[in-house]
Amino acid sequence: MYIRNREEALDALSDVLALTERREQIIRITVKVALCLDADARRFLADCQAGLIDGGLEAMRRKRQTMMEAVSDEGGEAIVLIDSSEDQLLEAVGQAMDALRLSEIIVQVFQEVGRTHQKWQVARAVVGEEQSIQEAVIAAVKERTSGNTQVIEQMQSHVIDKLKATRPSWMESAVALKTAIEEFAAGADGDKGTDPELLFNVIATHEDSARLVLDLLTDNRLEARAYVNEVRSRIEQLLSLEERNAA
Repeated sequence: MYIRNREEALDALSDVLALTERREQIIRITVKVALCLDADARRFLADCQAGLIDGGLEAMRRKRQTMMEAVSDEGGEAIVLIDSSEDQLLEAVGQAMDALRLSEIIVQVFQEVGRTHQKWQVARAVVGEEQSIQEAVIAAVKERTSGNTQVIEQMQSHVIDKLKATRPSWMESAVALKTAIEEFAAGADGDKGTDPELLFNVIATHEDSARLVLDLLTDNRLEARAYVNEVRSRIEQLLSLEERNAA
């Protein structure tokens, strides 16, 4: 059966997770990804595979590192990338972008979460409570075709509790943070470059980045702008890397 959208992708994932052996799951999910007719469904199911079967954030980090090493080996016109072991900001931005991708799975499975929380809030919970949230999502997806809504509701409540536990102390300043980042993004390239929404989500997901920008907004807006641009350059590097790998 071909897969045309995210809902059908989750149904396919439910069938895969019902298998008891991981090797069978990997084989079956690979086939399901190939059966996706829609590019968004294919990307979404591939993210489901990475987040729920292959190993989550750590597996995504290893894959990103492998991609960077491959680009480095090419030389010539290869994208200039600094090894994340030497560039901790690149590592932090990469983790935030991966967590944001996984947050899309969570809000697709638990629609109440998507209605009541922003994507960066979900991504923060992924970073802080990954295993617990991963287990809840897997349990819920397994029940998609069973009609057992009680388990799904319980797992959704569990995830919401984790979101509350990872709520940032600077939550009341989130609007000010977003406004400043949008201003800096527009001031740098006008309508070009990184999506300001993605830039904000990445910074808000990573606790140290969010706190630093908020502190700099009070003490030195020029330094705040410079740091935001540093984050933006890492996002653009990683997006270029993903585009190159998908080609």
